[in-house]
Amino acid sequence: MREAAVIVPVITIEGEPYLILTRRSRKLKSHPGQISFPGGIRDNGEELWETALREMEEEIGVDRDSVLFVHCLEMTETLMSRIEVHPFLALLSRRVFRLNKEEVEELIFVELSLFQRTKEEVIRLPSRAFHS
Repeated sequence: MREAAVIVPVITIEGEPYLILTRRSRKLKSHPGQISFPGGIRDNGEELWETALREMEEEIGVDRDSVLFVHCLEMTETLMSRIEVHPFLALLSRRVFRLNKEEVEELIFVELSLFQRTKEEVIRLPSRAFHS
């Protein structure tokens, strides 16, 4: 199974914390147009945190000096691609982005307080839907 690492970036805008998401380019072969966190597949011998930083720099141009590690989040596995995704919560100190348009179409900023105002909804999918 392959490993990937992503950064769950939070930035403060006008005193409010925002989560940053990306919309992947629709030109990509893997997961085109999907909403995601900046990140990607681990290179051989690379630490997962380094993978996440490298990929974020490549995708959205965030300078690693402006990234403050906060916490390792729980690993999850993608259903279709069978990839272990290791997320890292981080704070960004600068609001400077340079999108790599080959990989990322746009940035999406979501105010964290939205999650407090949104009611949880449970969606159950049939297990056979993901078996080949």
